[in-house]
Amino acid sequence: MSLPILSCWVPGKPKTKGSLTPTGNGKMHDTPGSHRWRQQVAYIVKATCGARRLGASVWYDGPVTVGMVFYLPVVDVTAVRAGDLDKLERNVLDALGCTDPDDARFYEDDVQVVRILSEKRSAADGASGPGLALTVWRYE
Repeated sequence: MSLPILSCWVPGKPKTKGSLTPTGNGKMHDTPGSHRWRQQVAYIVKATCGARRLGASVWYDGPVTVGMVFYLPVVDVTAVRAGDLDKLERNVLDALGCTDPDDARFYEDDVQVVRILSEKRSAADGASGPGLALTVWRYE
């Protein structure tokens, strides 16, 4: 793989992008803390990337490989409370996009993601506590 076009550490407890459930008043409810985690990821990505190219609506417009290592505040990353890996990934991929006004606008849509390399680890394995090590490469 080539040099990464994005590499950053997002501190905090990674949260899944769960299934939306209706609340009965016409609104939808997501996993508690999910939106706040998505905002945290987007904020760090925006701060890391800096300004978008002049005239560009997104920071990168080509195909990418996304690498994610989730450091979770649990000893057993296979426990139910650790969260499903695919739902952890989904929240990060959404944060990189443009769907929500708070999203990073790194890419237009997660359809640009052609490869994902991800894993869950116990935060005890990392020196920085719970969080996400995020890396994005141009897909080649």
